[in-house]
Order: sequence, then C-alpha cells, then structure tokens
Amino acid sequence: MKKIGRILYQEFVEGGDLAYWLFLGLGLLTQVVTYVLTESDALWLFSGICGVMSVLLCSRRKISYYVFGFIQVVTYIIISYQSKLYGQSVINLVYFVTMVIGCVNWARSYDDGVVETRKLPLWANTLLPIVTLLFTVGVAWILWKTSDQHPVMDALTTVPAFVAQILMVTRFREQWWYWIFVDVVAVCMWIMASNWCMAAQYLFWTANCVYGVVMWRGVKS
Repeated sequence: MKKIGRILYQEFVEGGDLAYWLFLGLGLLTQVVTYVLTESDALWLFSGICGVMSVLLCSRRKISYYVFGFIQVVTYIIISYQSKLYGQSVINLVYFVTMVIGCVNWARSYDDGVVETRKLPLWANTLLPIVTLLFTVGVAWILWKTSDQHPVMDALTTVPAFVAQILMVTRFREQWWYWIFVDVVAVCMWIMASNWCMAAQYLFWTANCVYGVVMWRGVKS
C-alpha cells in the first residue's frame, strides 16, 4: 500500500507547481458549473472531468495520463455518435488503439517520474502540415456526403487530431501546436452542437496546450 501511495503521490502531487493546481481547479470547476447551469447529461460531465485530468497529466509528462485518457476516449465516442459527429467517433476509436501503443512507448522512456520528449526534424516539420491539410480536405469531402452535422469542422478536428495523437504517443513536442488548432476549432463545433460541457472542456484544453508547450520545451530529445 505504501508503494502504491508513493506512486500516486509522484503522479498527481509531486512537482505540481502553482500553474498545475490552478489549471486543475479551473478545469474541474468549469465542468461542474457548466453542467449545473446547462442541465447537461451526466455522461458529458463525467467525460469532461476525465478529459481535464488526462490532458493536464499529459502536459506534465505523466504516464497516469493514460488512465483518464482511456475513460475519456470511450465516453467521447458515445457522445460524438449521439451528436452525429461521425468523424469524431472514428478518430477516437483510432485514439484507443494508439493509446495502447503509446502507453507501452511512454513506459519505456519514463525516467524519474516524467517521460522523455523528442523534437521533429526540420523536414518533417515542413512536410507534415501540408500532408495534414490535403487529408483534411479529403475527409471533409467524404463527411459532406453523410448526415454529419458539421462536416468541415469535423474534418478540421479529425485529421489534425490524428496527427497530434501520433506525435503524442511517440513523444514529440510538436504535438501541442496541432492540439491548439484542433481545440480552438472544437470549441466552435461543440457550441454549434449546443453541447456546453464539451465546449468548456475544449476551451480548457486550449489553455492547457499552452501549458504543455512550456512543460515539454527544452528537455531531453
């Protein structure tokens, strides 16, 4: 029990600075207040809270991110399908698979309570945005032919998110710039879908991405 307690302390408490505690409190408070004011579905609240915990732990390079991440992905698939955002449902199914791989990959590079990060080479940083844009256009065209409620926004949050997810599980710092783009678009998308819990979650995620950029910068490559 002492060993488990020590591990939990290292993951959730140790090394937590003021920004961490402020982000955690703000994220959880935002979800609860949004839920109460909008009388949202309880599943939205549960998914939102798990989402807050997962991204915050990810930004701190903690492997416990995956615990909350797996729960958030499953609940988000259900919510997206109910909202007829099929691109989001599919991409989160992919997330589930990549997270299994990512959990193993992070475990192999977990040193002194944090995961070691990597930096993309210049050629990849140049080519990746172009490839991402081309695939985004293709996915938007496919979704346009379905009953998807917001095909363009769905595509804009699906393809770049897939790229960001791959960068995340392989420990590349550049993931955060893709997540910032995805999260800003997702805020607009969920507002249009009248899901305020999800909109609040993504608003928090946007702020957390900035925190992630700082936390992943200037470390071992």
